Amino acid sequence: MGPPIPVTPTSRTAPGPRTTARGAPLLELTNVYKSFPLRRERHRAVRALDRVSVQVPERGALAIVGESGCGKSTLARLILRLMPIDAGTIRFEGTDIHSLRRPDLRRMRARMSMVFQDPLGSLNPALTIAETLREPLEIHRIGRNTDERRMHVARLLEQVGLDPAWSVRRPDAFSGGQRQRIAIARALATAPRLLICDEPTSALDVSVQARILDLLRQLQHDTGVALLFITHNLAIVPDLCDQVAVMYLGRIVEQGPTRTVFSRPRHPYTRALLDSVPLPRATPNALNVLPGEPPNPINPPNGCAFHPRCPLAEPRCRETTPALRTDRDECDTDPVGRRVACHLVEAP
Repeated sequence: MGPPIPVTPTSRTAPGPRTTARGAPLLELTNVYKSFPLRRERHRAVRALDRVSVQVPERGALAIVGESGCGKSTLARLILRLMPIDAGTIRFEGTDIHSLRRPDLRRMRARMSMVFQDPLGSLNPALTIAETLREPLEIHRIGRNTDERRMHVARLLEQVGLDPAWSVRRPDAFSGGQRQRIAIARALATAPRLLICDEPTSALDVSVQARILDLLRQLQHDTGVALLFITHNLAIVPDLCDQVAVMYLGRIVEQGPTRTVFSRPRHPYTRALLDSVPLPRATPNALNVLPGEPPNPINPPNGCAFHPRCPLAEPRCRETTPALRTDRDECDTDPVGRRVACHLVEAP
């Protein structure tokens, strides 16, 4: 795998270098709220995200985990401003992205890229791989001429472990893992500072998943790109991400250093998720199956949204929504600590 690909901006519309203030997060979401009104009942809405606050530091890696439908993918699309937020703020490099005008938004998007779940669906079947990878270079005017952009394409393919000679082929000539490598190469074309991966391995075989995860680890090491990794597979999180946020019905219920959250989970939902991860030689009785289904987001329960499925629920859990508060275990030496939204976790 070669060194990071140099990016040569050639006009005012190309992405310029940006830095965040010392100690400031690269990406910061504060009290983000998003709902979707029902088509037939405009007075009712699906609450997708409810006061979500997370941070991704420079060169850091944050995993967003939870069951399907908890709002993970909606969060990713809001960060890229593919849809508007209802309330809250999303800051990237210290700038509120929802206040940007179109030219500034285009420049910002060159520094944020996304890898989607379905590699075949995210690639245009009518374009060759060379055309697919050259497209973001042309949009953001990266490279002085056609020859320089051709060299960029070749280096991108080498960087993700593919033969540059294959650039004349179309997506249907590749396997699922190879297509995802192409999608990753396209995401890296503008040398972004943040790479959002939305379930990038869920559509792949287990052996292929491992190679894609190895590739992402190596790319982060080589380029310093920050990762926001969305997944429902908790087994792959510890080897890739140093921070994790657990979502349930549009809210963060626990967040902190991965090694701390995974070794000593505090929220009952986090414990249930970790108990559901199969272990070698585990018997079926060893798995703690979480009962029931997530509540209807159109009509969520009062109090803690998890209380209908929680074996530890108390009367106050049915009446009052717990706040996401800092919980610093006296045995935890990590200065970041963690945050937990649970009445059963005492305040520090």
